[in-house]
Amino acid sequence: MPIACTAAILLVVGCRFPDMEPELMLEGPARVTVDQPGPVDGPDVVLDEGTVPDELELESSDPAVARVEGGTVVAESSGEAVITATWQGQSVSWTLAVEPAVTLRFVEPPAAIQVGEQVRMRVTDTAGHRDVDPGALSWSCTEPAVADVKDGGVVTGREEGVTYLTASGLGSQAMLELSVVAPEPELAVEEGVGGDVAATEVGAEEVEQDLPSAPTPEPMPDVPMMPVDYRP
Repeated sequence: MPIACTAAILLVVGCRFPDMEPELMLEGPARVTVDQPGPVDGPDVVLDEGTVPDELELESSDPAVARVEGGTVVAESSGEAVITATWQGQSVSWTLAVEPAVTLRFVEPPAAIQVGEQVRMRVTDTAGHRDVDPGALSWSCTEPAVADVKDGGVVTGREEGVTYLTASGLGSQAMLELSVVAPEPELAVEEGVGGDVAATEVGAEEVEQDLPSAPTPEPMPDVPMMPVDYRP
């Protein structure tokens, strides 16, 4: 008799009563991470009997991060969203984390700066298409004698030459070739006689210049006076 009872118990446990509904469940990880936008291969939503339920409804907690299109989850931008699957009053959820790979690049950098000139560099994140705080990056120059860079991306030209500027952070880095050139000379304008103008470099060696003078008018030739007869 004890053996028969045990068999009966196992039979009841292994069978499902006709009025019991299948249970909704996930097949796969409850958290998925992707590094780029596009369709996401998330966990399968199935019934505990192994079948895929019909008329399954999917919903995203943040459509800006991930949207649902035709039963497919599509990653949109960086962030996290909870994807909820609902069927006949039952629901299961999983989390989607969108973490795009970061690529840094300089924004409209100058090809060259002058000795003594200061320029603040701008860096953008090409994955998120947003400016990156320069203070959050590490900065370096290959030739500190040519140019130095401070926290915040402020570069100062020191002497003529070429250096390579690097901004690092957020798991990426950007490099820029930067030339330092001599400052352009200032010009002093002098006005001579007759409105003639000459320009000389300020600070350059003075060179004596002959400014053209106004032309001397030629004398009028002597014209003999003709006698005039006033007789009627």
